[in-house]
Amino acid sequence: MATTIFTILLSVLLLLQSYPAIAIRSPAQKGFTLDLIHRDSPSSPLHNPTSTLSDRIRSSAERSFSRFAHLSSRSAASNGSISALVLPQFGEYLVKIAIGTPAVEYLMLMDTASDLTWAQCLPCTRCSHRPAQIFSPHNSSTFKNQRCNSSLCTDIGHCDLQKRCEYTYVYADRTYAKGTLASETITFEVSDGQSVKIPNINFGCGHENESFAYFNGASGIIGLGGGPLSIVSQLGSLVDYKFSYCLNSPISNSISLLKFGASVQPPVATRKVVKTPLVKPPANETSVYYVALNDISVGKKKLNVPARTFKPTPNGKGGTIADYGGTIIDSGITFTFLALEAYNLLEPALKSAVKLQSVPSPLPHRHLCFSYNDPNDLDGLPNVILHLEGGDWLLPPSNAFVVFAEGVVCSTFIAGPRRFTIIGNTAQQNVYIEYDLKNRMLLLAPTDCSRSI
Repeated sequence: MATTIFTILLSVLLLLQSYPAIAIRSPAQKGFTLDLIHRDSPSSPLHNPTSTLSDRIRSSAERSFSRFAHLSSRSAASNGSISALVLPQFGEYLVKIAIGTPAVEYLMLMDTASDLTWAQCLPCTRCSHRPAQIFSPHNSSTFKNQRCNSSLCTDIGHCDLQKRCEYTYVYADRTYAKGTLASETITFEVSDGQSVKIPNINFGCGHENESFAYFNGASGIIGLGGGPLSIVSQLGSLVDYKFSYCLNSPISNSISLLKFGASVQPPVATRKVVKTPLVKPPANETSVYYVALNDISVGKKKLNVPARTFKPTPNGKGGTIADYGGTIIDSGITFTFLALEAYNLLEPALKSAVKLQSVPSPLPHRHLCFSYNDPNDLDGLPNVILHLEGGDWLLPPSNAFVVFAEGVVCSTFIAGPRRFTIIGNTAQQNVYIEYDLKNRMLLLAPTDCSRSI
């Protein structure tokens, strides 16, 4: 009998040791909320007060083009490649987390298209040109390198000469990211002044980050993708596999909110809630979130986009996400890149609906802009409606258009080169967006994010 009990206890201990020990203080059981700051907001430490509105939009557009190129070139059947886990330097919303023991605070970029949370680490031979706080593993008592024989290392890394689990990724533009895979304690300083401490979170320690040369003050990325390494998946049932955000305009002084677990609830004042399924992603590309976009309307005119335009093509040549096609929603890209066949229908519909003179876009891509003389001229701009499976997502003029410079207003849609669509964060502003990974659902509810709590 004693032998049987000992065997059972030993089995339980071995089972517990095979998973990260998640020990969270009481706030996490109720959910928790973090502050998000747009990088161009006056509240952001990255804000440049000498930049004009046009400067900021141009910079944001450049980051969007680069991010689109990197996302498009990622493999749709990567077989565990780190490409599904680490993205280059581009992101728009910042969040503070603390890493290690003792906990040291870092400013991170929120990324819903990657899983791995990582920070620039010492020694750092190629780090940001404007270094922010750089994490020092030697100063943390809870830092642990991943074992070379761990499943994580086997899947996405390799063992170096010092028997550390190392990852390396070379991007399409030949820049690269290199570091070690480890586990560490992450502490969230939540909005009500309390803290949530999570031990044994798998994360990346970046020692050579040539791709991230223009982080401009951010220390790394917090990964909120849909794969098993994301913060949401690692927290798992403790946050019911849910998170949400409500994004304010970049020119607003208001803080946006990122919520986890029981705190994830649509604001009471929402006008309409749309639930749409998260579409199954291609093999081994679980980081990004696919949605089923069926058609688009400008005002009351439906474009009747051919059904094939937004549907994934699993046998697409080349094996990249862009070859795979479909529609993803992404927090780290500003503009919406629309599949070319759909854009060819959208552009004339916008020209017909907008009673202003069209002018060349200041951007080096196919993009529609108009001139105006008086702000009242903008009152007649149309809504754009994204017809999703399960409901319609209405984009008012504030989401579908942006004042690019004095006297110039442009659409927030840019022609994509292939049958691939990315819905950017301008479309998402003042929309409560909830990701339910367990039930594979996306919830959308228009609201005033400056007032939502």
